[in-house]
Amino acid sequence: AFAAAVEHAALTDAEVDALSDALAELAEPSERSKAMQAQLQHLAAGRLGSMLCAGQRVKLVGLKDRRAKVDGQYARVLCYDAMRGLYSIMTEGSHSLALPRRNLRIVPQSDNISHAMASGVDIAQDADAGGPHLASALRSLEAGDVESA
Repeated sequence: AFAAAVEHAALTDAEVDALSDALAELAEPSERSKAMQAQLQHLAAGRLGSMLCAGQRVKLVGLKDRRAKVDGQYARVLCYDAMRGLYSIMTEGSHSLALPRRNLRIVPQSDNISHAMASGVDIAQDADAGGPHLASALRSLEAGDVESA
């Protein structure tokens, strides 16, 4: 599973080496086994090293052929498939895909805020009484509840 994660750039070789070193430092085989199981669970949950987390907003990059139509779109990470070394994602246009890490760029927090602000302005412009909608969008921003449109 770790080899697939490295092959698909979910983890770096250095991160896997650090995990291996941590296991090697444990003297008791039972401790080593428990630690290895914990590492595998964290890998399956996408919580190791530079892995992406479920719910994280990403931009799709470098997609070709039949997937080129969604290249440049934004998506949310659903989960990481450790056996295949791929992330399951859902685009903002509701397309479900499984992609390697190299095709997913983390969206900086500032881009998330700009996206939410633009969505809030669109909502306000479309509604007769736009003030409450815009105020609601801004409250969501302040609370950190930035959702994709």
